[in-house]
Amino acid sequence: MWPILWVLACGGPSTTGPEGLVGQVLDPLWQPVSGLELSTDAQRRTTDRDGRFAIRFGTGPQEVGFRHAELDWTRRLRPEDHGAEVVVKLPRLARGVLVCELPERCEAELSWELDEGLVGRAVGLCEPGTRQPLVFVPSLPTRATCRTAETELTAVARVGAAELVLQTGAEVVRVEVLSLDGVDPVHCRVKVGPRVALPTGSSTGGGFYSAEARGEVTVRATCDGRPASPCTAIAGVDELVVLEWSATGPWVDPTDLPGAGSLILVREGEGGWLLQVGLSDDGLFPLPPLAAGRYRIGVGELPSVSTGHPGEPEPGILHLLPPDGATGLLVLDEDLTDGAIPVEVTR
Repeated sequence: MWPILWVLACGGPSTTGPEGLVGQVLDPLWQPVSGLELSTDAQRRTTDRDGRFAIRFGTGPQEVGFRHAELDWTRRLRPEDHGAEVVVKLPRLARGVLVCELPERCEAELSWELDEGLVGRAVGLCEPGTRQPLVFVPSLPTRATCRTAETELTAVARVGAAELVLQTGAEVVRVEVLSLDGVDPVHCRVKVGPRVALPTGSSTGGGFYSAEARGEVTVRATCDGRPASPCTAIAGVDELVVLEWSATGPWVDPTDLPGAGSLILVREGEGGWLLQVGLSDDGLFPLPPLAAGRYRIGVGELPSVSTGHPGEPEPGILHLLPPDGATGLLVLDEDLTDGAIPVEVTR
């Protein structure tokens, strides 16, 4: 009778059921967790030295909440719990880091659900590109959502060695290759990040493609040996990515770049991208349609930051920079869709 008298004296239920929960909290090694504060919308109770408790529900959810090891836990009442003393067995936890690879700042909520109706939760600020200390459940799948002031991002939590990486959920990115000169490309290879996009239909002067991606990706296409203008997109945000392509130009003559087997083009500024091209069948370096802006050029190697040019270079000319002419700068004050790009060596 003593346990029942103790339960009644504390104002808790005598058995598990619609009125409340009676049970015991154990750690991952099956040892009792004493002094743990539990709560419902009606009561607060503390486990005894054997980890036992009895707590009454109010008019709200039939669940008990508590905080342990830096995580918030909830134990729900299940139909099979009625009349039994429930055992709340806590899982093994790990200390690691939360790696945020989401495209924008948001409030992340992570959760882990055990079969016994026990759910663990953690909340933290997700800053793009940051790593933060985290306690998590490494043996269970992690559910994740991330809320901004305006919307809720779909998130996927990937568990690695001592870290949990928060990424956007895979979203379909649709791509259109748009021919600027009306010449339909015969064959295109389109990539969304590392994935090859599959054709989904044709359009006037081009075609449509799609692939799944997460977060920010660079979308590229090569059609009939000529590159389209790359574009940076965010999966789930940009509904359609349009890549401009031309069958006729522009191009750079390799005789102006002695010994060059490849050319690297980097567009500077917002929405910038990197493109590497080799010699085409006609012996030229084919380039995509180029929007007005600044471009760094590398002759066979990644170009360095644009330095070394005295003042603003003349627009429309590829200026190779000293000392070795292996890097250069191209400034366009208007869009360039075809024609040869002249090359000069800056002295």
